[in-house]
Amino acid sequence: MAKDPAFLFYTSDFLLGTLIMSFEDRGKYITLLSYMHHNGRLSEDTIKLLVGTVSADLKTKFKTDENGMWYNERLEQEMVKRNRFVGSRHINGKLGGRPETKPESTVTIPGLKLAEEKYPFEEFWKIYDKPTEKISCALKWKTLTEKEKELIFKKLPAYVAATPERQFRKNPLGYLRKKIWQDEHIPEQPKALKKSAIEQLAETGNYQ
Repeated sequence: MAKDPAFLFYTSDFLLGTLIMSFEDRGKYITLLSYMHHNGRLSEDTIKLLVGTVSADLKTKFKTDENGMWYNERLEQEMVKRNRFVGSRHINGKLGGRPETKPESTVTIPGLKLAEEKYPFEEFWKIYDKPTEKISCALKWKTLTEKEKELIFKKLPAYVAATPERQFRKNPLGYLRKKIWQDEHIPEQPKALKKSAIEQLAETGNYQ
C-alpha cells in the first residue's frame, strides 16, 4: 500500500497549542511535523539542517526516543488512527464494500401517461401577465393547497379584468402571499363608457 499522503490536522488544537509561540517557531513546527509525517523520526542534526536553531518553546513539542531521535507524540497517534481507518476501508473494498443499492424496478404500461398537474404554475403565470419575481412565485405556488389553487383559477380572471393596466396590478408574489384571490374584484368599466356626474345629470336628471 502506498504511503498515506495525509493525516488529520486539527486547526483549533494547533492554534491553541502554539498560542504563545512566535510566528517563526510556528513555521518551524509545521515544517517539522510535515517532514516527520513523510520520513518518520528525525535526528537532531537533521532537524537543525531543516529549520536551524530550535527554541525552548519549540523543543517542548517533541520527545526523543532511546536512540536520540525526535518525534511528536500526537502526530504519531494520528498517523496510527489514519492507517487503521484506511486499512479498514481497503479490507471492505476487497469484500465488496457496502451492498449495492439496487434501483427500484419500473414497469412501463403501454398507453399509460403520468398524471398532469391539475393547476400548473405556468398557466397561472400566463394569465396573471405581470412577469416579476417568477422564481419566488413558483416556490410560493408549491406551498399552496389544491383548494387554494382551484380558487385562484376561479377568481384570477376577474382580478385581471379589474386591473387591465398591469402597472396597477399587484405583483404576483404579493397576490399569492396576501391571498388577494379571497377579495371581490369588480371589472373596471371601459373608459369609453364612463360618464361624469354632470353628464349623467344632464341626460337623465338623476345622478347615482
